[in-house]
Amino acid sequence: MNKIMMILLVCMMAFLGSASALVVNVDFGAYNEREVNGYTGQGALSDPGNDFWTNKWWGWDQGNVSTNLIASDGVTPSGINFGFNVPTKSFSASVTAFPSIIGKMLADGRSIHDGSGTPPLVESFTFSGLTPDTRYRLYLYGGNFNSKGTLFTLNGVTGQTTGSMGTDDYVLGGNYVILDVRSDVNGEINGTFEPLSGQTQAPFNGFQITDDPFTGRGASHTPVPEDGDDQVDHTAVTSLSWYSWLQNAVGDPYTEPNLVSLDGYDVWFGTAGPDTQTFTMSQSLPVTLAPETTYYWRVDTHLTWDSNDFTGAGLTSIVEGPVWQFTTMTDYVAPEIFNFDNVITALPLVPGGLSATVTSSDPIISVTFEVLDGAPATVTRTDSDPVNKALTAELTTSTAGTYYVKLTVSDGTTPVEAIAAVHVYETTCEAKKNAPSGWTGNYYDTDDDCLVGVVDLADMADEWLVTTEAAVQTTEVGDVDYLALGLDIKVEAENAYAKTDPNYAAGWTPTVSDIQASAGQYVGAFGTGALLTYEVTVPVTGNYTVYVRLYHEWNRQLSFDLVTSVSLDGDPLNDTLTNLAVINIIQGPGADWHIYSAPVTLSAGTHLIRLSNSAMYDISPDFFGFKQL
Repeated sequence: MNKIMMILLVCMMAFLGSASALVVNVDFGAYNEREVNGYTGQGALSDPGNDFWTNKWWGWDQGNVSTNLIASDGVTPSGINFGFNVPTKSFSASVTAFPSIIGKMLADGRSIHDGSGTPPLVESFTFSGLTPDTRYRLYLYGGNFNSKGTLFTLNGVTGQTTGSMGTDDYVLGGNYVILDVRSDVNGEINGTFEPLSGQTQAPFNGFQITDDPFTGRGASHTPVPEDGDDQVDHTAVTSLSWYSWLQNAVGDPYTEPNLVSLDGYDVWFGTAGPDTQTFTMSQSLPVTLAPETTYYWRVDTHLTWDSNDFTGAGLTSIVEGPVWQFTTMTDYVAPEIFNFDNVITALPLVPGGLSATVTSSDPIISVTFEVLDGAPATVTRTDSDPVNKALTAELTTSTAGTYYVKLTVSDGTTPVEAIAAVHVYETTCEAKKNAPSGWTGNYYDTDDDCLVGVVDLADMADEWLVTTEAAVQTTEVGDVDYLALGLDIKVEAENAYAKTDPNYAAGWTPTVSDIQASAGQYVGAFGTGALLTYEVTVPVTGNYTVYVRLYHEWNRQLSFDLVTSVSLDGDPLNDTLTNLAVINIIQGPGADWHIYSAPVTLSAGTHLIRLSNSAMYDISPDFFGFKQL
């Protein structure tokens, strides 16, 4: 839509939205106020945004007619004339007693009275210049600080005030009345005002007149979608709905005792304005909406009134509602990548598979997989459909490592990216152990190297021998040749280079009970905080597996540390250490011997290797050793 069309549309909607009833406000003032200090603001007839009042002094003992009164907007000539027909006396009261705006309007005005206390005459007035045979609603103000009321009569319709100022506010029946009257064939409404029975004064402070006595009554409100909503989902909204004020409904700001029935609605709906009319008896209208479209709509309410308001019975009216608008959102959904997950694999299993799912409102027209950072790997898309939203690819490499793959897809409008990591390990065992779901080793793979071999056999044989010794006490259990492990370096636990227990100031020296001879000697009662240091010569730098044979019952934790610097004060707790491995010992069904292992890296040369028990229970090491990978 070009700018000119937009301007025309805005102007048209401004015109449609601004159509409203004609309202004229007049405040009768004292002589010394005239048109200078008169009232400005809202009256009992609410007319938001329009606060203009014609302020007139209606002369002492003289008639006065004002022609073509200005409407409440302060600009528009109304064509309505007003004047008193019989000159009489005027009356004004001090405005200081009621300093607010409302009090100012009610505190002065025209009043007929007789200072001798004899009954005053009835004073008459005329509205002219009205549309012939047309309904009008008049708000007539009659109140003063002396609580003198006024009886008003218009074309045979009467109403009276008590004259009470109330709480300095508009009080229906107290300081104003509402009379609904039809103009005659000459476009006139004739009226009178007079004192109430037994009173000698009849105040007339001012009036409001509107050509639509049904303003607000039955008006539609609370639209769904909301007025001005620019985020409407056209797929979710299948109908328009609204509310209308009904007779004495809860929350209804309008109380209309003469409303007989609500007879339906005219719904005006369109994209260039509310230009298509549909009649409905319900407070909703089915619609089919398009995306990225602005809609305008209005609901007019059909009402029927009884004969108490006007001359004649069964009067009907159509109350025009405000113009609402809303805008639907686009149904375009940009591409989004899901389930492009990281992958764990091993060199024997390469190529490694990748997969992803793409969602979008439009077809995908381009898909690329890319290995980042120039890494030594290639990635190839393997799904066949160029617009397929279930994507697959394979990564090929001959080098273990972590590779990052970027997936880019586009629908021709919006490109989106996602990155997945492919972890390629040397062996399937490493891949299994690093799987996010965790890994449970084979029962017979006692050293958890993903292989059932000689080490596992030796461990199981030792367990079998111990079990046999426990079951048959007369059986002698011989030592087991643990060289079957194929250790490159083996160290007997009892051959410690230094034995220290920080819990004893004099150091720790194994007792006779600490050195056991069953199945070879071992160190017993190796408690929390105790240290065993060994001198170990490593022939070749490389990666090794450390094995240790332990006797234990409860959960334990054994640390292997390399002593890189011995403290000058001789306190082993102040030595400088580099951790080689930590072995977590799992609680068994009872006290027994087990072999545990862990990966370590050693450099060639002679080293001091220290064992420490960081758990709260004793353990008994038999030997430990290293096997090069």
